[in-house]
Amino acid sequence: MTRDLARRIQTPDSPPRRSVIRNLVRPTHTPDFPLRRSVVRDLARRVGTAEFSSRTAAVRDLVRRIDAATPEGRDRGVDALRAVGILGVVLGHWLVTALVTDSGTLRVGSPLRNMPEFAPASWLLQTMAIFFLVGGHVAATSRASARTRGLTYRAWLAARMARLFRPVAAVLAVWTVVACAMLAAGAGPQTVYVLVKAVLSPLWFLLVFAALTTATPLVARLNPLWPLAVVALVDLVRYGLDGPAWIGWVNVAAGWLVPYCLGATWSRHQPREHNPRQPRSQGNEHKTGRTRSQGHETEPGQSRQVEHDTGSAQSRRDNQETGPARSRGDNREARSVQSGLDAYETRSVRSRGDERQIAAVRGRGDDDGTGWSGGRMWGHRAGWVLLLGGSAATAALVLWAGYPASMVGVPGAPISNQSPPTLAAATFGLAQCGAALLLLGPLRRVLRRPAVWAPVALANLSAMTIFLWHQTAMIAVTALGLLAGEPLPGLHTVPDDPGWLLARLAWLPAFATALLACRAAFHTFEKPPRTPGHPVPSPQGRST
Repeated sequence: MTRDLARRIQTPDSPPRRSVIRNLVRPTHTPDFPLRRSVVRDLARRVGTAEFSSRTAAVRDLVRRIDAATPEGRDRGVDALRAVGILGVVLGHWLVTALVTDSGTLRVGSPLRNMPEFAPASWLLQTMAIFFLVGGHVAATSRASARTRGLTYRAWLAARMARLFRPVAAVLAVWTVVACAMLAAGAGPQTVYVLVKAVLSPLWFLLVFAALTTATPLVARLNPLWPLAVVALVDLVRYGLDGPAWIGWVNVAAGWLVPYCLGATWSRHQPREHNPRQPRSQGNEHKTGRTRSQGHETEPGQSRQVEHDTGSAQSRRDNQETGPARSRGDNREARSVQSGLDAYETRSVRSRGDERQIAAVRGRGDDDGTGWSGGRMWGHRAGWVLLLGGSAATAALVLWAGYPASMVGVPGAPISNQSPPTLAAATFGLAQCGAALLLLGPLRRVLRRPAVWAPVALANLSAMTIFLWHQTAMIAVTALGLLAGEPLPGLHTVPDDPGWLLARLAWLPAFATALLACRAAFHTFEKPPRTPGHPVPSPQGRST
């Protein structure tokens, strides 16, 4: 081989020695032997594809584990309504609240003040009525369940208040430090006041919600028409008889009591908890599991694992009692065990005098998989009445009674539908509640898919964190934007034209990223404390 190479180099028509060596080393330009740069690109593509496949598998595994850990009696439709309420509040604040820089200070602006033609957008972003509807439904169901278990009112209320206000302590502590640091650094008091007010102003919801939760035993059976009549009377005195302005603050309680009482009424017409995974017609072996998980309270941000421990684990223990008997073919023994469990549940229900719950225990009702169980007709009929009646009343009040079209507060407006709530806000909330009741069945069917259910479950697990820190996320992005040295469109500029709205939409991913960072830092305050001996659910949904 060496002689042949030397002979080739010495021949007249052979290329120079360096060219020969270069040709021998350099790969040929054939498809079978690509250039080095192509090899690197192909290798990077393959590595990226493998990494993408790995991430996709991880996401699928997370979705599967979330679905497996969800209790069978969990009403996914209610969780979806809560997630819609959270999304509406967050987007509403991010889109209609602007922190405008003016001569070295900050002030709050609103695009609805300069562009009132966009007021109909507030009809989609004002979702507080859905919050109170779900809250009333959950609180009434929770209180009934607590009475069944022999839990006192004081213990029940203390548990709910702890879940509600534990995450608030972190917000107050952080912003106390931030406000003091800004004042010490020379920031203007007006700027600090604007920022602190933007963060703490949404907390009014928690105070009102806590007051209504405390009064749940008194208002659980109150007809929603009574607080609605109070709202109408207060507005008549304020606007029709030129009464004092302070009387309008009575509507802070009465106005939000309307959807709260409506939610309690809904709970009375839905005696059995919906099972999103299995229709009612598939036998009675899962009946006891659903009955025992019935009435488990859910709160914005409450951990799904606690419900799993008390509901789904009990359902599996009941099934283990009847399962071996059936596997041995002893149907008589299985029926005996099942009858004993049914009799036990029925006696507990009769002790409360709630006859509607007896039908739930025995599995009666006209449920066809939508979960209404005897109250399904009430749900559809009430939904349409509330939607159509509330919409018509709101339109009449806006067009002929002088109420503002915007359902959120607008700085500088003479009348606000939210501070305090007006009759137009109450009727609009009724329309929203009607739409929620009508959408409940379709939401339950769609959420049977694990991929659809996973983001809803994650949003509910972080509901309080999202609610408490979304304004902080917006403020953090706004403050970082000041490092650019000039006002950024949609972030620091006056919201006075449609271009501001387009620029604001472009900032939403940055707000969401900052909110995810806040969630990672402060979500631990939302988790309930572990108690000794408390079972911990495994990813497969089993209690260990």
